[in-house]
Amino acid sequence: MRDIRPDIANLVCAVPKSAIVRQPPLSEDGRLKSLLSAQRETAPLSFGAVLLPSPRVSGTADIVRLMSRDELYRVAYVPFVIAEVVWDYADSLCNLAAIARIQQTKKLCRAIRELRRDYDRARAPFIDDHHRAIETNQMISFQEALDDFFGRLLQSVKLKLHLKYGQLDPNSEILVSTCYMAVICFKALDKYVQWADTLIETRCGSTNHSIMPDHIRRLGILLPEFAGDCQIDINTNEMGLWRDILYNRIHSIQLGFDDPQELQQPINITTA
Repeated sequence: MRDIRPDIANLVCAVPKSAIVRQPPLSEDGRLKSLLSAQRETAPLSFGAVLLPSPRVSGTADIVRLMSRDELYRVAYVPFVIAEVVWDYADSLCNLAAIARIQQTKKLCRAIRELRRDYDRARAPFIDDHHRAIETNQMISFQEALDDFFGRLLQSVKLKLHLKYGQLDPNSEILVSTCYMAVICFKALDKYVQWADTLIETRCGSTNHSIMPDHIRRLGILLPEFAGDCQIDINTNEMGLWRDILYNRIHSIQLGFDDPQELQQPINITTA
């Protein structure tokens, strides 16, 4: 099991402030063509001010010395905001299953909620309630800023379900569609975390830990179970393209430091 790096996890906290940008609707006829071009699109996205506290854990000083501040925030802050997006989808799935009274998902929902509690307990030594609230707010900002992207993704998943299974009942359609949106978000995050882990290894020579706690990977295993018998292939080129677009949007976040002289300096986060 790969555990969270305490020296990285202790590095950042944030103050949210969002700027929401919406994109024009996408017709089904031009969907794939627009998906391809979307990888080159740029959409302003502001997460407001982020503060870098002074190091408090042994080993942090070496990491700060070996990595730039931009790199630190890319590996120590951004993944946890996106992880909240995945957790939000998981929570929505549990709520949808409860509303629809799907008995088969009770144990699954219980396992996910216990996993979330374990995740919070693992991070508790490094962050406080204020930090958690900030991650939640910035997760909401991220989703709102990419509202049109997630809308397109939902329509794509629904289309695939209709082509394979015909007309589903409303509860099943929204549950399964949300399930696969959650899986794609997880896969985009997982790809980003692999990049972050490689960067840490390159800069610091560490190969024993991942920036992301193992709870997220366990969540990624559980999420597809909500689809039940309505399995669709998420490894197709089109679904992989959705993952890569979201991955690129995460990567497009740029960090601008306002006052490099301060020990705790505000950082403005925008996308390229």
